[in-house]
Amino acid sequence: MMSATEENDRAIYQYLLDRGTITASKDSVRNHPHLKGVSNSHVVKALQSMKSRGYVKEQSSRRNYQWYLTSEGIRFLNDHPQVPSQMKPELHSPLKRRYKSNDIIVNNTSNFKSFLVRCQAILDDLHYNELTIKAMGKATSRALDLAIKLNENNFNTFSIKSRPFIVTTLLKDPVVGANKDRFDPDNDDNFQPIQQPAIEIVVRKNQIEIDMLNNARKKG
Repeated sequence: MMSATEENDRAIYQYLLDRGTITASKDSVRNHPHLKGVSNSHVVKALQSMKSRGYVKEQSSRRNYQWYLTSEGIRFLNDHPQVPSQMKPELHSPLKRRYKSNDIIVNNTSNFKSFLVRCQAILDDLHYNELTIKAMGKATSRALDLAIKLNENNFNTFSIKSRPFIVTTLLKDPVVGANKDRFDPDNDDNFQPIQQPAIEIVVRKNQIEIDMLNNARKKG
């Protein structure tokens, strides 16, 4: 039987896995609005512990904290015994190259400043209300940094929603030693499936701005 603290942690982990992000008020007296019976102070304590281990990234405003799940955090929760199997991140095949013009694909070699300019250009375009930042593996942290910085540059007026999941890819085993002599390039045995954390982050303009743009389009 789980203790009250373990039950609260389980509720927090499930919420975080489902949405990829969680917000908590700095008012520690009140309960969290989306977690029944869980205080804001418990959420803050649990997430700051996760932050210290690199499992989440934190953004703070005058009244609230907001945390975003990192690739390490996805792995941690995927392996955590308190998270039921039906709440584990979904398994997907590798991201297919069917991208929209407002999709940003981030990898470890991406130039942060140039990607920030590209993201801003998309959101400055009257035809787009949002953009989606996608990343796999270690690049998920870079994608989160990009979304957070983009929001900061726009006075924290954007909404950020992230969806964590697990991608299964094929990693080619290195062929060394005596195995080199009998290496068959068409042999599937040389490829090993591995699971990598991945994330999709939707950065959306605030609803007031969207309504103004929609009205302008109708008049135009």
